[in-house]
Amino acid sequence: MSREKFASPNLFTKFYTLAKRIIWVRIKFMQAIEKIRNLYQVARDYFYFGDELLVSQERYEPVVLLGIITLILNGKELIYGSYGSGKTTSSERLSSFIKGLPLEFVQATTIFGHPEQTEEKIKATLDLAALQREGQEIVRWRVVPYAPVVIIDEINRLPVGKQSMLLNEVDRNIWNWRGETIIFKEQKAFFATINYQDLGTTQIIPPLLDRFDIAVETTRLHPIRKRLVRRGIDDSILSHKTLATRMLNFVLSHNRTEEAEVVEAYIRQISTEFKEQIEKRFSEKGISIEIPREEEMQKIKEEIENTPVSEDVELFLDYLGQEVYCQKSLQKDFSRCGDCHYKNFACADLYSISHRAEQSLFHY
Repeated sequence: MSREKFASPNLFTKFYTLAKRIIWVRIKFMQAIEKIRNLYQVARDYFYFGDELLVSQERYEPVVLLGIITLILNGKELIYGSYGSGKTTSSERLSSFIKGLPLEFVQATTIFGHPEQTEEKIKATLDLAALQREGQEIVRWRVVPYAPVVIIDEINRLPVGKQSMLLNEVDRNIWNWRGETIIFKEQKAFFATINYQDLGTTQIIPPLLDRFDIAVETTRLHPIRKRLVRRGIDDSILSHKTLATRMLNFVLSHNRTEEAEVVEAYIRQISTEFKEQIEKRFSEKGISIEIPREEEMQKIKEEIENTPVSEDVELFLDYLGQEVYCQKSLQKDFSRCGDCHYKNFACADLYSISHRAEQSLFHY
């Protein structure tokens, strides 16, 4: 490019405008990150009293931190832990806090894992009045498909055969039932809690496990923190029973397939308004917070997706992806690893690294 052409006013203006735009986007991104850091501190102090871990010279509570990241990215998270360790309640509180939904609405859309769970209880049912009166099969969707975040409590109490009915929903947020399909524009966040193995639990099928981005384990509570939990955690700041009832009634009165976009827009509007109400409630306690709106969360996701990855990271992931394959057969069988020459290699510890797992590594 010639010096005269580079020095032309039009080209200089374009470069200047582009530079301003890049700087503005970075500033907005850093402001959003600061908001999230503030939200983490509030959530850690008010909604979950787990012990923090030391990571890169900073201390973080993994359940809270990864829960917030999952809600912003609309990811999928598994939470392991013993009974009463706060797996479900922490997910509900964080979802209400970050997504701007009344706590009662989040609780109403929680799926409970048990052997008698069915698609009809989770997804949809038929309009029996229309079926008896006109002989028409009109699908009436439940509230769960419309929820911006879905929590599956004790997913490992679902029988193996019934876990398969959630594969498409968890993976793509596409809901199918009796020939009707709802395809939502946006992904939604999924949380699933898992208790340690006991007489009533089953194994999670590998295809369902692969659809989750990350897993976190609830830690043993410090005695002082346990005392706070024993006294009870006040989550009334997230509560609004009247609004939750109104939302549930609206969804159930507009739950035909063709009205999905109407319900989606309604919940988005309520979310924006309730975030302002949560901010006001905290302000009355002397705590200043700003919950990122939908546009800000989208910008954060785009910034993460556009973050460049070094060639060294790509090469290491390529290497690791090859190392996890069994060195002796195509079908991996861990029972044969004990006497194998490669028992100290990565292939003896990891089943596989799928394409979804690689994407999750970069996102988180």
